[in-house]
Amino acid sequence: MHDPSSVFDRPADVVRNRELSHGEKIEILRQWKQEVMLRMIAEDEAEMPEDAKNPDRLQQVSEALVVLEDE
Repeated sequence: MHDPSSVFDRPADVVRNRELSHGEKIEILRQWKQEVMLRMIAEDEAEMPEDAKNPDRLQQVSEALVVLEDE
């Protein structure tokens, strides 16, 4: 999946999705986390998507990963 935020509104939606395997959920969340982190360090904030301007999104993705990795 190239851009998880284009498919899911919140990281918790990935966790609750019944069509994805446990491994797929973790991979999607890891990718989402990486994308948010990369966007956060982008030099030109004006070109950043709203998802990356929200530091809470990184926290939400990280928390969702913890939930899945603890299962």
